[in-house]
Amino acid sequence: MKKIAFLTAVALASIAITGSAAANDTPAVTPGEVFYDEGSATHHPNTPGVVVASVSLPAAGSYLIHADTDFYRRDRYTEESGARCDILLPNEFNSNGGMQVASHGPNGYGTVSFTVALTTTQPGPVNLRCYQISSGGPTLFFNHGRITAQAVPKITRF
Repeated sequence: MKKIAFLTAVALASIAITGSAAANDTPAVTPGEVFYDEGSATHHPNTPGVVVASVSLPAAGSYLIHADTDFYRRDRYTEESGARCDILLPNEFNSNGGMQVASHGPNGYGTVSFTVALTTTQPGPVNLRCYQISSGGPTLFFNHGRITAQAVPKITRF
């Protein structure tokens, strides 16, 4: 009788521990796992940046992120202008993932492409945000925007 009571107590303790641990688990990300999105957006003068593409990361961790987009403008704005794209991390107001700038002339075309290695502190969306950098400048059309995030086990800076 003592053996049955002991085994029952061990089984109940095991169920309680497993149940409580599962409630606190964060989804695991396997190194090498890749998250991808593509999109397009239009940025109008004097407005905040637009999200061209976004991936939702299921867990905080280290990632190698590549983003690129092409852009063009069709307008009567005769000045040279520029486009800027950056990476916004989950729930962050500012860009923490690097940025890239490209200039273009009237009716110009351009491409922005960059890769960053970074560590997120929480799960959530990682956005490719783009905008034109001339105040009151032209409308920019961002096309073929892509963002790819690949989980890596560790980032080492030299």
